[in-house]
Amino acid sequence: MGQSIGIILAGGIGARFGADKPKQYCTIFDKEMIWYSIEAFKKATLIDDFIVVVDQTEMQSQRLAKEYGVTLVLGGDTRNKSLKNALDYINEHYPDCEKFIENNAACPMITPELIDAAPNLKLICESATGINNIDIEYAASKGIPVRNAVGYSTSSVVQATFMHIL
Repeated sequence: MGQSIGIILAGGIGARFGADKPKQYCTIFDKEMIWYSIEAFKKATLIDDFIVVVDQTEMQSQRLAKEYGVTLVLGGDTRNKSLKNALDYINEHYPDCEKFIENNAACPMITPELIDAAPNLKLICESATGINNIDIEYAASKGIPVRNAVGYSTSSVVQATFMHIL
């Protein structure tokens, strides 16, 4: 049976957020936002492993690897390039990977239960405006539908709310 691998994208700078650091490192209830995603992926029983995609500064410091015991992968200068780097890493290090789940570290609303709720998931669902970072034709050739997430902007509203609280 093929592996399921998680990807946490954590290389963004959070320019629109307006904080003194990237939003994934801001705290909610005394925990960095990224901690919630990492904990969810660690506790999920239906993924075999996960990686955290980070910027050059974090890659050099290795703070997340040391503090949270996670595998870091160097991201790119855009979200799409970071996701590509993650998939390249997965292809090289997890040749039996059949499924992956991606979560943005600055959107910490994922839970282990959510990850485990769909053991036979056969859908790519993007929680962004466009789906231009997904090879739709290739996915279709494999019988995998591609959709935008229902309720898009929900996480943006949550982020804006937390920004005002902080």
